[in-house]
Amino acid sequence: EVAAEERGQMKFVLVPKEAEGLFQFFRIDKAALPQLLVIDLHPEIGQRQFKFGDQDPNTKQWNTDKAKDVSAALVRDFLASYKAGKLQRYLRSEPVPEKQEGPVLKIVGSMFENLIRSDKDVLINFYGDFSWCKHCEVYAPEWEKVGEFFTDVPRFVVGKMDFQANDIEDAKKRGIAPTGFPDVYLFKSTDPNTPVRFDASRYNDERGLNAVSKFVKDHATVPLVKDPAKAAAERAEYGGAKKEKKEKKEKKEKKKDKKKDKAEQEL
Repeated sequence: EVAAEERGQMKFVLVPKEAEGLFQFFRIDKAALPQLLVIDLHPEIGQRQFKFGDQDPNTKQWNTDKAKDVSAALVRDFLASYKAGKLQRYLRSEPVPEKQEGPVLKIVGSMFENLIRSDKDVLINFYGDFSWCKHCEVYAPEWEKVGEFFTDVPRFVVGKMDFQANDIEDAKKRGIAPTGFPDVYLFKSTDPNTPVRFDASRYNDERGLNAVSKFVKDHATVPLVKDPAKAAAERAEYGGAKKEKKEKKEKKEKKKDKKKDKAEQEL
């Protein structure tokens, strides 16, 4: 019904769960079906998705249960909001790690923006899943060496991010457009919106610790001076989901204590 009304303006596609290629191309999680999405392919920005559902402001996770019982009226309202620019874009993110281990920070979509704007230089290895990206699997131990090399440098973060499992808003427009994996970018503290891509051809076609460390020295904006204590304190800021839960619990307990003190004072 709605498809007929929108003929010539939008294409309506019903995708069966067997269409593996389409799910991979549009980065749709089969475990969360059914879903209703508006997908547009912007020439400058890249793929954008707008999901029919509600996002939890705290967990950043989407609830798409309403797509199980959709009506023509709801679809019309959804499309009207999309055309009016009122919909929030859907950006995928893996869960925040329960615990950060090792010298390389595991970065997910929901923490990316805050991290690159934290007054630090952030060096990220964008990789693909090891199940199909064998180059990524082979490179992983070398990237650990890079993380270890800079682990005692304050205001300098070495991280890794599964690029196909986490979305970065307007990535293509911002110059984050890996043509293959693994791909390394440096986000400078002074200009996080203009990342510098590691070009192996400038370093004798090498991608190891020696080449990457030279790349960092060429472009870093923070002092590359070791201070183990200060660096360790900074790494503790990224304690993972357990740390976030602990902080929320502490805040909740403080609020209870304040209410209790106020009640006692009134008595």
